[in-house]
Amino acid sequence: MREIIKDFLPSLITGIATGFAGWFYGKRQNDANAEVTEASALASIQKSYEMLVKDMNNKFELMNKEIETLKVDLKKCNDNHKK
Repeated sequence: MREIIKDFLPSLITGIATGFAGWFYGKRQNDANAEVTEASALASIQKSYEMLVKDMNNKFELMNKEIETLKVDLKKCNDNHKK
C-alpha cells in the first residue's frame, strides 16, 4: 500500500500544483478581460451620453428661438388688436 502511495504521490502533487497554477493564471486573465470589457462599455456609454447631451442642447436652443419668435409674434398681434 505504501508503495502505491509513493508511486502516485509525486504525480498527485504535480497535478494539484499544475491545476492551481492554471486556475490562478486563468482567473487573472479573466479578471483582466473583464476590466477591458468594462472600460470599453464605459467609453461607449460616455460617448452616447455626450451625443445625447449635444443633441438635447441643440433642440433646447431651437425651441428657445421658436419661443422668442412666438413672443414677438404675439406682441405684434396684441399691439394690432389694441389699435
